[in-house]
Amino acid sequence: MEDRQGAGNNGYIFDTTGRQLLTFDAGSYVAEVLVQAGQIVISYFDQGLGSSKPSNDGIAVFNLAGQQLFGINSSGAASIMDCYALCTLGKDRILAYTYTNFPLLELRLTDYRIAQQPTPADFRGSHALTTMRGDVIFHGSYEDNTSFFWWNRKEKAQLLRSFTHRRIARYRQR
Repeated sequence: MEDRQGAGNNGYIFDTTGRQLLTFDAGSYVAEVLVQAGQIVISYFDQGLGSSKPSNDGIAVFNLAGQQLFGINSSGAASIMDCYALCTLGKDRILAYTYTNFPLLELRLTDYRIAQQPTPADFRGSHALTTMRGDVIFHGSYEDNTSFFWWNRKEKAQLLRSFTHRRIARYRQR
């Protein structure tokens, strides 16, 4: 993926030997790219709003031929100004942590159904997430860029650990 402004192909698909198979227009202001359930999921920064598709969709889904299959904002199912973090969930879903009210969006890639879930304020502004057995781990927040938060999607988030450069240096010395 090549992030750029303007027209032209900036998405590339390669085979396992590194041979380029095709290019496609992935949009401008690309934030993250995932491949899940045989589809390419791309999130966009807020600068993509007001521009053309696919960037103004917040999150867009493409097939492996580079054709856009779905866009969250154009579907009307949700409204995304910015996608702060994106990760896979199971075999056919993705999770997105989106701005402005910071809901956790779960997009099922088999039928493009979206479930929105409010999130605790503990990790508001988090910039990375991953999952483990259905629970979600968030990294950072507006107030603390070094912490990890474990959230079972039902209760208050649990602070796992705050890492500082000093702690990391001490850990490396062991």
